Amino acid sequence: MCCTLTLNCEAKWVEEQELCCCCCCCFSCNICLYHSQPTTTEELKNTPNWKGSADPCDNWEGIRCTNSRVTSLILTSMNLMGKLSSEISQLSELQTLDLSYNQNITGPLPSSIGNLLNLINLNLIGCSFSGSIPDTIGNLQRLTILSLNNNNFRGRIPTSIGRLSNLYWLDLAENQLDGPLPVSEGNTLGLDMLVKAKHFHLEKNNFSGEIPSKLFSSNMVLKHLLLGSNFLTGNIPETLVSVTHLEVIRFDRNSLSGPVPLNLNNLVNVGELYLSNNKLTGPIPDLTGMNKLQYVDMSNNSFDESDFPPWMSSLVFDDNVSFIFVYLVLICSLQLFLVSGRFVDICYIVSHLMPSQQYPPLFSSTQCMDFFLTNYVSTQRKHQSHLFYTLKELVYHN
Repeated sequence: MCCTLTLNCEAKWVEEQELCCCCCCCFSCNICLYHSQPTTTEELKNTPNWKGSADPCDNWEGIRCTNSRVTSLILTSMNLMGKLSSEISQLSELQTLDLSYNQNITGPLPSSIGNLLNLINLNLIGCSFSGSIPDTIGNLQRLTILSLNNNNFRGRIPTSIGRLSNLYWLDLAENQLDGPLPVSEGNTLGLDMLVKAKHFHLEKNNFSGEIPSKLFSSNMVLKHLLLGSNFLTGNIPETLVSVTHLEVIRFDRNSLSGPVPLNLNNLVNVGELYLSNNKLTGPIPDLTGMNKLQYVDMSNNSFDESDFPPWMSSLVFDDNVSFIFVYLVLICSLQLFLVSGRFVDICYIVSHLMPSQQYPPLFSSTQCMDFFLTNYVSTQRKHQSHLFYTLKELVYHN
């Protein structure tokens, strides 16, 4: 007999394997173990061995139930194969769906996913889903975690995502998504409406156009803003500074241009700042007061040439040795070491900036000068990474 969505199944497994696939017994025909009909291309294969009880709430691997209803389906790293059937929507009480790290799950994410109105966590990390993200994703208004990263999704971010007012974590990184970053306008929704979100992970896609100034507001509690490795252009919007909770900013490997906002140092909670490999111009931004910084990379831009930034000595250096290398990369990007007499500026950082009570001078200015003169050829812009790692070795082993 076929059963309804209630999980009080009376159907029993039979040796002849003629049991009709029913959603109550195995949560969806796409991953049912037994079928009265031959298997279809849409079903998932390599599912766990659920032989025994006909009730999925009876200790079936990866399934959790509440009041005899399936509320959690977690089948990560099980080498599942095939496609996710649209019949997944029949699990109306599902709160967690996690099929992550099954690289052989292919095909589109069915639009019926939008019928899982109780869904709170949707994790499909590291699969091979393709096609567009269905617009129906905006129906999942209880959703707090949406992780679709490391797939093959294409097309634009659906504007309906702006309806996910409870979203805490948005990760769409490492797909092939394109187009502009959507923001609200008139009746159109956008990312700016996700004011409860603390994570925007959108790096390693094909997004283009400018970063909309409307994307940011003082109402946001965003902590991680990762937009690196896209095709974004234009200026860094001044409104970025209004998001005072930010801790990590990644704008590297785009085509951003113009000056960095002068009041960037108002973001005093930022610990990591990546602006490298853009077309930024103007003065080196003043980072005075950003005492939580642990890593900064502004290399491979077109900032104005300048002497050793006077604000650098005001920054707090504790036991984070890596901090010093950040600014070596920064200064190397300005090619100050290629200007006569400027080697001493880099040597000053290495020899004097670390607190003497914690770290003795690493090597003398003369030794530092000899090092740069000896390695002059490798300090060309195309060899900056070599210089960076050579300096790390020099500091750690002297």
